[in-house]
Amino acid sequence: MLTQDETIDTTSAWEVKVPLGLLIFGLAILVIHGLATQGAKGGASMLLDIGLLLLIYLPITIAAMFVAAPLVDVTFGEFGPAILKIAGIYVFSSALQDVGATIVHPALGWALGLGASLALFSKAFQLSFGEAVKAVFVIAVVRGLLTLAIASMLPR
Repeated sequence: MLTQDETIDTTSAWEVKVPLGLLIFGLAILVIHGLATQGAKGGASMLLDIGLLLLIYLPITIAAMFVAAPLVDVTFGEFGPAILKIAGIYVFSSALQDVGATIVHPALGWALGLGASLALFSKAFQLSFGEAVKAVFVIAVVRGLLTLAIASMLPR
């Protein structure tokens, strides 16, 4: 039996390091893109916008993942790392989508964002590509329904 000093850290880089890197790199891309296209106000606005979107997007997505997991028969791991993974994937794929849409064409930006999101989702949660497509589809449908339900309860 190994003592505490002899144990080897077997935590995957995908538990904290990679999602945190995606989050920081995605934020940097978005802020730099905002600065380049709209000046100082654009960079600050981009940072504020992504922060507000994360406050709304993350809880709804986590709730949708609880619904999707048994439907698709997958697991998303521990709660804390799952939140960081989703945040990193969302911010990084949003950055790719935003820059691709501005530089080339909105359709290319959308395709880049979707492709990156599926590939990263598959890798982060150790799913096959088919499982990732099914899970992302179910999560998107449930997230859309939850968003409609929440919006319908807001005062007009």
